[in-house]
Amino acid sequence: MRPLIFGQLAQIVFGIPFVVLGAIAWTSHLGGGALLVAGLVVHLYGIASIIAAALVLAAIWRMDYAAPVLAIQTQLARLRRTYIASSMALGLSWWILWIPFALVAFYVAFHFNLYIHMREPIWWMLASGVAGLLLSMWFLIWSRSATRQSLSKVVDDVATGFSLRRARSHLDELTAFGCE
Repeated sequence: MRPLIFGQLAQIVFGIPFVVLGAIAWTSHLGGGALLVAGLVVHLYGIASIIAAALVLAAIWRMDYAAPVLAIQTQLARLRRTYIASSMALGLSWWILWIPFALVAFYVAFHFNLYIHMREPIWWMLASGVAGLLLSMWFLIWSRSATRQSLSKVVDDVATGFSLRRARSHLDELTAFGCE
């Protein structure tokens, strides 16, 4: 679980600059406008990243490794669900999130409001981001079909991550050993 713990700690560190950058942008534009919205979105994404990592870490620290194998498997399944849900939400949101992030980054770095100069292209970028997000969600649902079990397993393994797959594998070995 150490790589997963380090990854979640890194995610917390990763979320802090988003909170700060977003706050700089939205507090500078309290009168309204695109930078207020973009700043709030980036700020909230940073907070969501920190909360998601904290939830995964809390699930790891709540695990009772002295419990029976079935109880550990249940705890691991809960941890896995939390990890996958937060990873999917935070990762898939980048189809759209890169746009407010770019607006905020340009404002903070150069005091330049991209939205004023690129209004129409930004709306097209948002539309393509929404289309990409919807296609990604469709693919995830489509890959879960009973007729695509091998694809579903690959998608599940990629979403689960190395640490959780390895922990599940060890528990499966213990279960198999107990059945023999």
